[in-house]
Amino acid sequence: MQRNKVNVRKKKLFISGSVIILLTSVMVWTITILIRPILLNYLIDIESIKDSAVQETVFATGLLIKEEKVIKAPLSGQVSMLVDNGERVAAGTEVAKVTRVSLISPEGSKEKTIYAPCAGVVSTNIDGLEGVLQLETANVLELSQIDKIRTELTDNKQQQAVEKGQPIIKLVENLKPVYLYLEVDKKDIPAEQLSQDKSLRLKHKNSWFTGYIVKTTTVEDKQSVLLKVNECPGGLIQLRDVNIEVLRKELTGFIVSEESLVYRNGKPGLYKLYKKKATWVPIDLQGVLKGKAAVSSGNLINGNRYIISPQLIKDRDIITTQ
Repeated sequence: MQRNKVNVRKKKLFISGSVIILLTSVMVWTITILIRPILLNYLIDIESIKDSAVQETVFATGLLIKEEKVIKAPLSGQVSMLVDNGERVAAGTEVAKVTRVSLISPEGSKEKTIYAPCAGVVSTNIDGLEGVLQLETANVLELSQIDKIRTELTDNKQQQAVEKGQPIIKLVENLKPVYLYLEVDKKDIPAEQLSQDKSLRLKHKNSWFTGYIVKTTTVEDKQSVLLKVNECPGGLIQLRDVNIEVLRKELTGFIVSEESLVYRNGKPGLYKLYKKKATWVPIDLQGVLKGKAAVSSGNLINGNRYIISPQLIKDRDIITTQ
């Protein structure tokens, strides 16, 4: 009798424990189903796929060789500019005037107006190399000569008080090709990228332009390059000593974050968001640069949304983040 009571008690305890475990499992499962999507919405980041590009550049320094016409002061006195620095003017435009105070003149002063002898961009950056670096001779100069000339560069700020015959303004022709002499470290740009008749993509501030290689030379760790530039950015044409970014590598296409890539059986892919569900799609990986990946896939179009941080994602997860 006593044994039967013990068995009944054990049976009740077993059933009670089983029910508690079952209820606990159901609760955990329910909480997981309900809470997991909410947590995912807070923990993941989503972006839109777009056709773009990512670039890697290196810095180079150099000289700009262009067609320039120097204007000298017709008399000693004070210079007043009549046009803005960097403005393109037509031939015959009044660009400046020089005024000299005279104690012996009945008028008390003498004034001369300066007219542009040709069309061009007005620049007051007179550096002393206007007659040395010329378009006509740039192609026949040895690059070592240009490098030596560069050491003679001076930085003459615009002066209001000038002497007669002193260079005060120059007109730069910006509608003709210019030459650009650059120096780059040998380790930064492969030699094969600098072979003659090739071109380089260049950047000055936010403007991209193309330079066509005329000649190159290498001395120890330094590579010197002379390029012909057919279309020069407006902000660059007034300068002589320049800092340029040279494009070393570029990836184009659909650009996504490298951390968004998910591999399955060695095949790269990413989670695309489709009808609020995370769906893994295979991709072709074109390359990786600076934390970005260039990808292509028949499953992707411009504007598709994808998950940047897929570590917690499983196929068919519901994502409601907007």
